[in-house]
Amino acid sequence: MWIIFILVAMDWWKYGKDLCNTHFQEGMGKMDTVVVKWSYLTGMSLGGYGSAVADLDGDNKYEIIFGSCDGKLYALNSDGTLKWTYSTGKFIYSAPAVADIDNDGKVEVVFGSWDSCVHCVNYDGTMKWKYPANSVIYSSPALVDLNKDGKMETLIGIHDSLHCINYNGEHMWSYNTVGGVIYSAPAVADIDRDDTLEIVFGSYNAKVYALRPNGTLEWEYGTGWSIEASPVLADIDLDSYDEVIIASYDQNIYVLRCNGVRWWKRWTSDNYKLYSSPAVANIDDDPELELVIGSSDSIVYAFEPTGGPPKWTSIKLQGEIRRSPTIADINGDGKNEIIVSTYNGKSVYCLENTIGWPLWKKDLAQNVHDPVVADIDNDGCLEIVVGTSGDFKLYVLDDKHNITNCSGGIEETISVLCSLSSVFCPLGRREIKFFVSEPGYINIVLYDIAGQT
Repeated sequence: MWIIFILVAMDWWKYGKDLCNTHFQEGMGKMDTVVVKWSYLTGMSLGGYGSAVADLDGDNKYEIIFGSCDGKLYALNSDGTLKWTYSTGKFIYSAPAVADIDNDGKVEVVFGSWDSCVHCVNYDGTMKWKYPANSVIYSSPALVDLNKDGKMETLIGIHDSLHCINYNGEHMWSYNTVGGVIYSAPAVADIDRDDTLEIVFGSYNAKVYALRPNGTLEWEYGTGWSIEASPVLADIDLDSYDEVIIASYDQNIYVLRCNGVRWWKRWTSDNYKLYSSPAVANIDDDPELELVIGSSDSIVYAFEPTGGPPKWTSIKLQGEIRRSPTIADINGDGKNEIIVSTYNGKSVYCLENTIGWPLWKKDLAQNVHDPVVADIDNDGCLEIVVGTSGDFKLYVLDDKHNITNCSGGIEETISVLCSLSSVFCPLGRREIKFFVSEPGYINIVLYDIAGQT
C-alpha cells in the first residue's frame, strides 16, 4: 500500500467536499463577525446543491463553479469577476465536480442539467462531451477511478438509475432502482476494507444502495419513506470500517454498518421531513466523530456516534433547513463550528459546537442553498460561498477585517475522516491530505498501529 502525503489548500471540488460527502473543511477562518466580500448576479435562481471551488487553469488561484436555473454554468474568479459561462439552455440543479478525469494534466468540470444531459466541460469552459440522459437530472456527480486504469469515471443519478460514464463520455453501466428518482449524490469508499470500492446512494423509493465497481448490487436497505439526502461514509466508531449515515423523509437519521445492517436510527421530530444530508466531523474534544443534520422543523441536531438522544439541539432557526450543514473552524478558535442555511428563510447561521447556540447570523435573500467553505482567494483563511433563489446571486462571506494567514503557525491536529484504505487519488494510490497555512519545511512522522515509526 502506498501512502502519499499531499499538502493542499482548502478547496471544495464536489458536492460534500470529498468522495465520502463529509461536508467537513480543514483549515480555519476568522469570522467572529461576517460581511459580504462580494456577490455576483445571475439570470435566475441558483442551483440548489451548491458550488465547487477549484483551480481550473493551474495558476494557483481558485475559481468558483456553479449552475443556475438560467441554464448556465458559471466560473468566477476569486475576486468575483466572470471567467466564463457554459450554456445548457435548461435548469442546472446539480452541483459540479472538478477533476482531471482523463489524466491529461488539465481538469474537467462534470455536472447534470435539465436538458437531459450530463455535461463535461474543459477547464476553459468549452464542451468536452455530452452524455444523453433522457431525463432531467437532480443528482450531483462523483468522479473516481473505479477500475484503476488511471482515468476517472463519472457516477451520477439519472431519473431512477445510477449511471457510470467513462472519461470519454461513454456508457459503462447503469443500475436501476425500479421507480425511485435519485436526488442523492453518490458517495464512494472501500467501506468494508476488502480493497474494493463501494458506491452508496439513496433513492426516492426509500432505499439505500451499495454497489460494486462493476455496477452490481452489494446490498440494499429500506427506510420508512423517500430519501432525497446524500449519504456520508465515515468510521464514526473507530473500528476501522466505515459506517453509512443517511437521512430519510421518515424523520429518522440512519447509521448502517458496512454490510448494510442497521446499527442505529434516531428520530428527530413529528411531521417534519429530513431533506438535509448529514455532516460528519469531530466537534468536541473526544477522538470520535459527531453527526450533524438540519431538519425542516428549523432545528439542527447533533448526535454522538453511538446514537442515543441528541448531543444537542439548536434553537429554532428562522426558516426550514433543507440543505446540508458544513463543519469547519470558521472563527479560528481551534474548535469546529456548524454553518447552516435556511431554505425558506434568508439566513446563514454559524452555530457553536457545544450546545448549538448561534454565534452569528447573516441575512441574504430567500432560499439560501448549501454553504460551501473554502479559501477562495488563497489568503490562508476560509470564506463561505452560498447561492440564493430570492435574488439570483452567489455570495462570498468573509471576516470584516480581511485577516490573512489564519493558522498563524499554530500546530494543528490532523483528522482523517475517511480511513486510509478508503481515500483514493486518481491513480488508485492512497493519500492523506492536510492543510498548511503557508509554504515551508514540515516534519511528518508516520506510526503503525503498534505505535512504531
